[in-house]
Amino acid sequence: MTKAKQLNLNPHEVATDKYDIAILETPFILNGREINAAIRVAPVIIRTRIEGTSWSKNNFGKEIGDAVLAYSSSVTLRFGSLQGDFKLTEDGHIDIDVKEDGSMNIGVTDPIQIAPDVLIDNVLYGDFIRLAYLMGKTQRSCGLKSENSQELPTP
Repeated sequence: MTKAKQLNLNPHEVATDKYDIAILETPFILNGREINAAIRVAPVIIRTRIEGTSWSKNNFGKEIGDAVLAYSSSVTLRFGSLQGDFKLTEDGHIDIDVKEDGSMNIGVTDPIQIAPDVLIDNVLYGDFIRLAYLMGKTQRSCGLKSENSQELPTP
């Protein structure tokens, strides 16, 4: 019998997996406000991808996967500043305080919607991958709801 391998996730991965928060390694400033985190407020549905394809064609003349993903991020995620128990390292990275039980006290302040073209111009590709993972991950697989999750009305 094979023993299951234990995964050791870093605090940023735990924040995404357990708290539905994507932490941007490289924050950006928007209207004088630092944007360094995102939360998912809606699932990515098929219509979102279709609308993203149309947006990409209208803005770039063809379907570009990253443009579709930026559109989907704009529709399904909200962006703001990380709040809670953390500190910034000297090189500007976020160091989250993890309690002995593995929990963290983190959230996102005043989350806002950001247009896809603003995301394309400001989010570094590594952070873009984090946003894509947040959009694609299963909604709270353990049946628990994070503080950032919201119920959406059925159409």
